[in-house]
Amino acid sequence: MSNVIDFNSAKLEMMKKRFDELTEQSVITEEVAADFAISAVMDIVEAASELGFDVMQEPDVIRDVLLVMESIRGLIHRIDGNTLEINDISDKMFSNIENTESALKNFLTEFSDMT
Repeated sequence: MSNVIDFNSAKLEMMKKRFDELTEQSVITEEVAADFAISAVMDIVEAASELGFDVMQEPDVIRDVLLVMESIRGLIHRIDGNTLEINDISDKMFSNIENTESALKNFLTEFSDMT
């Protein structure tokens, strides 16, 4: 029996544990993001119906529905510190916003004033 500590094995075990934790957090974030996106889109479809818009009249609306879902998923992922491909698209679309911190603060302030 040896009293030699295998530091490589211990380091590998710690790295594996950390990877598993990060993977689990990533899965949880994606599940929350997906569930939230579906719920929000269904609320939008229901509200559109209540306003007299029948989404079934225009089947191409599915593309817009999926875009909204991806945007919501991207929103949740960005808040969590990660990005999806949709975030790259929004960065390019709204690249004219130079001070995002100020823009977000102004938007949220204006939005809260409306309610």
